[in-house]
Amino acid sequence: MKKLYFENGQGKVEMLFGGTGPVRVTALSGFGNPAKKYTTVKFAGKNGQKTLSSIASPRTIVISGDVKINDKSALDNMLRVLDDPGWLYLDFGEKKRKIYCNQVEFEDGTRKRDYMNFILSLTADDVYFTDTVQTDISVFSQEGIILNEIVFPCMFSVKKTEAVVENFGEVRVEPVITVFNYHDEGNEVTENIIILNSTTGQKIELNTGMEENEIITVDVANRNVKSSIRGNITYLISDDTYLNKFWLCPGKNLLKATHGNVGEEITVVCSYFSNYREGLY
Repeated sequence: MKKLYFENGQGKVEMLFGGTGPVRVTALSGFGNPAKKYTTVKFAGKNGQKTLSSIASPRTIVISGDVKINDKSALDNMLRVLDDPGWLYLDFGEKKRKIYCNQVEFEDGTRKRDYMNFILSLTADDVYFTDTVQTDISVFSQEGIILNEIVFPCMFSVKKTEAVVENFGEVRVEPVITVFNYHDEGNEVTENIIILNSTTGQKIELNTGMEENEIITVDVANRNVKSSIRGNITYLISDDTYLNKFWLCPGKNLLKATHGNVGEEITVVCSYFSNYREGLY
């Protein structure tokens, strides 16, 4: 059965399409392509105008429905949960999406027999729907290749230095790149670490090695680089690294990772949510 649910620290409200549940959805709007605002300029003596740029406006979602008024627990739960921002989830079987709603307005309406109408208005500052589950792809790692009986001499593992990362949405994604160094004591990576998106030609280069048990997190969307040991190390990116220009384009992206010390071992993981312009269609 198709359903929506809204969730935050106060709990969860589940809304069904039809059926006999305590909260039912009767109408929806705001789930298609986001509205846009355009910047234009007009020139004296010339017809029309010139469009300079466009940005997606905050998304407004309106959900109309009804709730059983004799189910006091359901109504109390709605009033409590729908007083705070939270995540709106869409579960339509194969299609599952979510979007964070920064503003929430709940209006009760006319009571008819056992039900009371309501209108739920939600505003999402980040206009795109995303997957409900984060995708994690290993880009650089040491992978075992022994599957059954072995005969010496042989190779026990192979080094993986690239991976195809697929953005299933229609909008580019700014991922989180995490670099781990969880190896033997005294095992350090002392050369620069480079993550390259061969599909777009963009790269992230860290002018630093890693200490034992250190984790470096490159949060592209928030434009910072943090170490689990040294704190904020954004200043250690190379002069030709621009975090605002590193993204996963829609479709397949070939990511490669390298570092100068061939004998040292690290693990590089790319984490992201695909972005979608619409939620229902």
